[in-house]
Amino acid sequence: MKLWNRLTIKHKIWGLVVIPAFAIVLLAGHQVININQQVSQLKRAENMARQLDSLAQLNANSHQLRSDNSNGKSDAIISITGKLNEQLGLEQEFAEIHPLIEQYRETIEAIVDSEDSESRIDNIVWHVEVYQELLLSVEERTLVAMPASVNNHLKALVQLNWLLFWSAEEAWQIQQLSALTKASSFTKDELKVQIRALIQQQELFMGRFVVINAEPDQINLMLTTFSNPAFVESQQFRELVLSEPAVLISTEQMMAGQQALATRLALFQEVAGAISGQLLQEVERHVTAFEQQRLFVVIAITLLVFAVLIAGLRLGQRIIHNLTLVLDYLANEGKADTKLSEQIDGRDELASFAKEVERLNAERNESQQRLLIAKNEAVVAREEAEIASRAKSSFLANMSHEIRTPLNGVIGMSEVLATTQLSAVQKDYLDTIETSSHLLLALINDILDFSKIESGKLCLSLHSTALRETIYDLAAIVAPKIKEKPLTLKLALDDRIPARVNADDHRIRQVLMNLLSNAVKFTHKGDITVSMNYQGEKDGCPLITFSVADSGIGIDEQQQRHIFEPFAQEDASITRQFQGTGLGLAISRQLVELMGGELGLVSSKGQGSRFYFTLALASIEQHYQYHNKQAFADIAVVCREATITEQLSDSLAYMGIALRYQVESLDKLLATANSTQLIVVYVVSEGADTNSIRDDMTLLANANAAICLVRQLTKAEIDYGKQVTAMLTYPLLGNRLVKALEVCQQYINSGGVKAPSEKKTLSSGSVLLVEDNPVNQKVLSLQLASAGFQFDIADDGEQAITLFTKGKNYDVVLMDCMMPVKDGFSTTREIRLYEQNNELPATPIIALTASVLEEDIERCYDAGMNDFVPKPFKRDILFERINHAMSQAQRKSKEQPALASKVANIVNRGVNVLLVEDNPINQKVASLLLEKAGYDYQVAANGEEALELYRKSPDFDVILMDLMMPVKDGFAASVEVRQFEQQQGLTATPIIALTASVVDDDIQRCFDSGMNGYVPKPVKGEKLYSEIENLMSSV
Repeated sequence: MKLWNRLTIKHKIWGLVVIPAFAIVLLAGHQVININQQVSQLKRAENMARQLDSLAQLNANSHQLRSDNSNGKSDAIISITGKLNEQLGLEQEFAEIHPLIEQYRETIEAIVDSEDSESRIDNIVWHVEVYQELLLSVEERTLVAMPASVNNHLKALVQLNWLLFWSAEEAWQIQQLSALTKASSFTKDELKVQIRALIQQQELFMGRFVVINAEPDQINLMLTTFSNPAFVESQQFRELVLSEPAVLISTEQMMAGQQALATRLALFQEVAGAISGQLLQEVERHVTAFEQQRLFVVIAITLLVFAVLIAGLRLGQRIIHNLTLVLDYLANEGKADTKLSEQIDGRDELASFAKEVERLNAERNESQQRLLIAKNEAVVAREEAEIASRAKSSFLANMSHEIRTPLNGVIGMSEVLATTQLSAVQKDYLDTIETSSHLLLALINDILDFSKIESGKLCLSLHSTALRETIYDLAAIVAPKIKEKPLTLKLALDDRIPARVNADDHRIRQVLMNLLSNAVKFTHKGDITVSMNYQGEKDGCPLITFSVADSGIGIDEQQQRHIFEPFAQEDASITRQFQGTGLGLAISRQLVELMGGELGLVSSKGQGSRFYFTLALASIEQHYQYHNKQAFADIAVVCREATITEQLSDSLAYMGIALRYQVESLDKLLATANSTQLIVVYVVSEGADTNSIRDDMTLLANANAAICLVRQLTKAEIDYGKQVTAMLTYPLLGNRLVKALEVCQQYINSGGVKAPSEKKTLSSGSVLLVEDNPVNQKVLSLQLASAGFQFDIADDGEQAITLFTKGKNYDVVLMDCMMPVKDGFSTTREIRLYEQNNELPATPIIALTASVLEEDIERCYDAGMNDFVPKPFKRDILFERINHAMSQAQRKSKEQPALASKVANIVNRGVNVLLVEDNPINQKVASLLLEKAGYDYQVAANGEEALELYRKSPDFDVILMDLMMPVKDGFAASVEVRQFEQQQGLTATPIIALTASVVDDDIQRCFDSGMNGYVPKPVKGEKLYSEIENLMSSV
C-alpha cells in the first residue's frame, strides 16, 4: 500500500490500463490453447478414423487372400500396412504398434510362402491373432474433450470394425468346414463350435453398435443393410452348414452360400465406410468451427486490448492534463485569465472538481482578505496593548517610586523614634506603625511581581542551589513569629535529595515564604511542618516535593478552587482578621507553574492545610561537600530527647562530620569520654532546670571543652555567659551547625581563647547625601547623625557635583536616582568622569532607589554606582552597606601602590586579553580599562563568537567572560573552552567572570563552569588589574 501511494497518478493509470490488458491477453491465450488442444484431438480422431479404414481394408484383403488362395492380394496388404504404419507413426503413443504391423506383414508373407495346407492354416491363425491385437491397440486409444457426435461416430466405427472382423472369421470358418469332406466328426464339431462363437461375437458387437454407440441415422443405415437378400441367404447357408445331423451340401449351394457371405461382408464394409465418411465430415466441420472460434478470439482480444489501451491512455491523459491545470491554477492562486471550469469542460467528476476548486479558491481569497484585515487589526490591537502595557508598567514603577518615597520616611522615622525613650503605650503605637508600613511594602512588592508574571516578563534565573539551606534560612526568618504564638516548627528533609540542584533559589524562597507566612498567620496552636521529599526521577532530573503543612483554621472545600485566584481569600472576614492582600497564593501558583510544577492543596475546615508542589530539578552535586579541610576534634552530643539526637546525628552524617559520642547526660559523657579535645553539642531539653544547665556548662568549661549550646525554638532565651562557645537554635541546622562547630574548633585551636567577633563597628566618616525629598533628607540625617557620621546634603545632582568638586574628600556618596535638575544616573557618570580626569580614587556611591525593577538596578551599576539600597530601607541594612563600601575603599587605597607595580609588570609582559561582553556600554568601559593598562584585547559579543576566536587563536593570556549573553551564555562558553583545551592538550587559560550578581550560588556556579575568578559589576580597574595579576602569576 505504501508503494502504491508513492506512485504518481501517471504511473497508477498506466498500471490500471496495462495490468487488465495483460490479464485479458493471458485469458485469451488460455482460450486459444484450449481451442488448439481440441483441434489437435479432432485431428487425432480423423487420423484414428483413417486407421480404422486401413484396418478394414486389411481385414478385407486378408480374407480374400486366405479365401481365394490368391497371392496377388498380398501386395495390396503390404501397401496398406505401409500406409497404416505411416498413419500410426504420426502419433508418439502408437510407437509400440509398429512391431505388430511388421509382424502382420510377416504373417502375410508366411501365408503366401506356406508349403502345405497345415502350415498355411497355422499361418492364417497367426495372421488373425496379430490383426486382433492391432484392432485392440487402436481401440484402446483415448481422446479427451471430444464433441459427443464425433465420439459416437468413432465408437460406432470401432464396433463395425470388430463386426467386420468377426464376420470375416465366420466366413473363413464356414469355408473351412465346407472343405473338410473327409475330416473326422470331431474336427467338424469343433469348427461348428467356433462358428457359433463367432456368431455370438457378431451379435454382441451388433448389440453394442445399436444400443450404446449408434445414432438413428446409423441404425437406419444398418437396417437397410440387413434388409438386403444376401443377409437372408447367408443366414440360410449358415443354418445349413451348422445343421445336425450334417446335411450334404451341393457345389451350387456351397458357391451360393459363400457368395452370400461375401456380399454380407461387403455390405458391412459399405456401412463402415459410410460411417467413416460421416465421422470425417463431422471432424472437418468441428475443426473448421474451432479454427473460426480461435480466429474470432484472437481478433476480438486484439481489438479489446487496443480499445482498453487507447481508452486508458486517453483517460490518463485527460486526468493528468486536467490535474496539471488545477495545480497551475492553485500555484497562480487563481490569477489566470481563463477560468478553470472553462479549461476543463465536460460533466464528469474532473469538471465538478474544477468548479469546486474555483469555489474553494474564491473562499480562500476571501478568507485571506479577512485574515489580512484581522491581522492588521491584531497588529493595531497588539500595539495598543503594548502601549497599555508600557503605560501600566510605567504607572506601576512610578506608583512604586511615589509610594516608597513617603513610606521610606515612615519606616525611617519609626526606626529613629524607636531609639528614643518611649513609654509602653508609645512603643505599642510605634510597633503598629512599623507593622502597617511593612504590610504596605509587601503589598507593593506583590503587585509588582504579579504584574511581571502577567506580562510574561518574569524570567527564571537558574543557578546552583542548596535546597536544605534554603529551607533552614526560611525557617529562621519565620522562627520569631512561630516563637511568639508559640507553635512547634518541624523540618522533614529527605537525605536522598541532591546537595545542590540547578534552580531559581529566589523564586523557591518566595513561594515557600508565602506558604510559611500564611501557615504562621492562620495557625494559633499546634505545629507547622516544612517537608522536602525525593519522589524519584523524570528525564534524568530528581523530582522533589516541597510541602508546608499546618494545624490551623483550614479551608472549606468549596473555597479551595478559588483560593489561588488573585485577591481571593476564603471569605472577607479573613482579610479583616488576618490582613493580607490575597495576592500571595496567586503569585506562588504562577511561580510554581513557571518552574514546571503545580501548586496543590489538601485541607479541611478546622483541620489545617497542606500546600505542596513538585519540581524536576537537575542535580549538580549529589552529596554534600565540606570544603574546609580542617579536621574537627571529637564531637559529642548530649541530649535526652531521642528525636533531636537522631536529627543531629543524621545532619552530621549528611555533612560528612564524624560523631564520637552520643549520650543522654553529661555524667555519662564524663564517665566514658577520654578525649583531650572535645566539642560538646549540648541540647537544652524540655523541662531542663536552668541551674543544672549552668552547672553543666561550668563542668565543661573547666574541662576545656568547646560548648555548642542547642536551644529549642519555643524556649525562652537564657544567657549562660561566656562559657558557651557557640549557640544554635533547633531545628535550624545545616550550615549553621557547621559554622557553630567551626567556631568551637577555633576555640580549641586557640587554646581556649574565643576568636574575636567578626562584627565590624562603624567608624566616623564623611558622607555626601544627595536626596531631593525633605522627609527622606530628615530621616537619613537623623540616622547618619546618630551613627556619628559627618554629612553634607545636596537637593539635586547639580548641587552634588558642586559639593563633590570643591575638594572635600567624601568617604561615601548616598545617591537618590530620581531627582529634578539632574538625576542620580547622570550625576554618578559626571562624578566618575571627574575622578578619572583628576586621577582620584573612586568614591563608593550607593544608590537610594524606590524602584525594585531589575532594569533600574542594572542601570545603577551601568552608571558607575557600587551598590544600592531599596527604599524604604532599614537602618541596619543602610549602615551595613556604608560600612562595607568604606572598608572596601580603605583596602583598595592600601593596595594601590602594590597594584600599580603589578599592573606595570603585566604591561611589560604584553598581555593579550579576550573580552566577551554583549552590552555595548560594558564593552566600552572594559575596553577603556584595558587600553589604560596597555593590554592587547579582542572583543566577542557572545559565547559563540568567543569560542570561534579561541579555537582559531588559543594564545590569549586571560579571558574576561560576561555571564548573561544571547546565543551562548558565559557558563556554557567556559565549559566548552575547557573541553577544547583538554582535547588539544593546551594549558588552561585563566577565565575571569564579569558578573552583576554577588549571590554566593552564582559565584559558585562560575567556579563549577571552569572559571578561575570573578570581578563584580560595575567593574573597577583596581579590582580587575589585581585579579588578572593574581591569576597570571599562578599560571
